[in-house]
Amino acid sequence: MRRSCAVVSLLCAWVLWESKEYLSPGHGSREEWTIMRSYEALAACKTDQAQLLTGTTGWVLQKEKTRTENGFWATIRDDAGKAAQNIRYRALCVPGTLDPRPRQ
Repeated sequence: MRRSCAVVSLLCAWVLWESKEYLSPGHGSREEWTIMRSYEALAACKTDQAQLLTGTTGWVLQKEKTRTENGFWATIRDDAGKAAQNIRYRALCVPGTLDPRPRQ
């Protein structure tokens, strides 16, 4: 069952967060965070996390990537073959009482 931890914080022990950090040469970086789903048990969160990292998601279909502990780096190239953008994809299981986003 899908729940919003903002609404039902006491029932959401774990939250699966997706993070995408875009790094463009000469343009700096930006990061996007999305709550994918909330869980009562860590094991269920870890199962969905593993699917994001090994299944047939858009993440895994990136052609040029380097695997990291909780995600991977992907490189997007322009028509000339030059690196135009690097993207760091991460999937994190975090306790429902924590917000992993950087403070502004």
